[in-house]
Amino acid sequence: MKERGGGMERKTPQSSSGDFTYVHSNPRAHRFNNGTLVLSDVEETDAGSYLCQASNGIAAGLSKIITLQVLVPPTFKEPFQTKTVTEESNTTLRCIATGHAPIVITWQKDKSLIDISKRGRFSIRDIADSRQTMSELQILKTHRNDTGTYSCSAVSDIGTDEAMIQYIVQGRSDSPTDISIVNVTSRSVTLQWEVRHDGNSHVTGSVVQYQSISDSSWNGQTSQLIVSGSDNLATLRALSPVTLYFIRIVAENALGHSAPSEVVNVTTAEEAPSGSPRDVQVHSTGAQSMKVSWKPPPDDVTNGVIKGYYIGYRISSTSEPYIFKQVEKSAEGQQQSTYITGLQPFTKYDIVVKAFNSAGAGPKSAKITGKTLETAPPTSPVVQIAGSTKSSIDIKWEKDPKDKSAITGNII
Repeated sequence: MKERGGGMERKTPQSSSGDFTYVHSNPRAHRFNNGTLVLSDVEETDAGSYLCQASNGIAAGLSKIITLQVLVPPTFKEPFQTKTVTEESNTTLRCIATGHAPIVITWQKDKSLIDISKRGRFSIRDIADSRQTMSELQILKTHRNDTGTYSCSAVSDIGTDEAMIQYIVQGRSDSPTDISIVNVTSRSVTLQWEVRHDGNSHVTGSVVQYQSISDSSWNGQTSQLIVSGSDNLATLRALSPVTLYFIRIVAENALGHSAPSEVVNVTTAEEAPSGSPRDVQVHSTGAQSMKVSWKPPPDDVTNGVIKGYYIGYRISSTSEPYIFKQVEKSAEGQQQSTYITGLQPFTKYDIVVKAFNSAGAGPKSAKITGKTLETAPPTSPVVQIAGSTKSSIDIKWEKDPKDKSAITGNII
């Protein structure tokens, strides 16, 4: 502002009538020798009446009052805000703009104008006076999809301003999905999963629940593995071989646990039997053969389907390794048996039996000892009737020519 004269005084709107103060030069107000007053970077406090007086000492001086009105454009008190709420709550976003009225405030979400006629949960209320305008955006039963960047724009005849509100609605995370089995062994299962949305709150961990019974309530024999942080890979250990397991996963964030994932089923792999055959017995059947019989291991140690057995034998009191004969499992009940042939006459043999499945062989049974016969049993002789009377019969017999055994006697 410029005004020519010999002196300049100012009266603010808050001053009493006739009360003017002298205007001194300062960084924003500079008086020139010719009476010009220049105001830089005008502020609202500069508004008021300015008195310019001029005199030359000859006649009455001259004076003039100039009224300065400073028009203030809209300015938001808080140009940026962050607000975090939980789902299903009611919340209010508030923008306050100062400046000369009238000021019109509009709302946008992610740079799109908010049309409250299409958003049943949204409402806007404006409160204005001569000094400021306040606009409130109310959101009922917030949903995490309401999360976004909200902006309020203030417009007047003098200028514009904009404020931003980063609005975050937090809730429980989504249920884990895309569960896949990465690896399966007889005692472990490795799986991974995804949490597509964390509910706008960092996932702090997951709980892998598993059980070997189909219990929809999951209140029975349920085990669980806690996975920390945002890891989405876990290995369940100490499982039982050839067992069907039911698995589900729950994600957790600061708001609590998510709903459980869908249940996935997985069966662990077979493992070599952990028990040996039972009731192993041996019977001599000749000078070069023995019959070995046994029963399968108990069901809880077979760790799979028994395919067959290994029958091991060696001469007693030696350190020689066992010679094993493989025998397929017999489908005829529990009792299993086989013959070992090609042995030495009148010799003691140690006998062991191992069961095997598709994963391998189990432990040996306790050692038992059998002994072959000295010679092979004789065959039956050829018997003939030589004669007979009323009270007697004469019989005769001959040794089978093919029988090489040493016969020590006959029993009639």
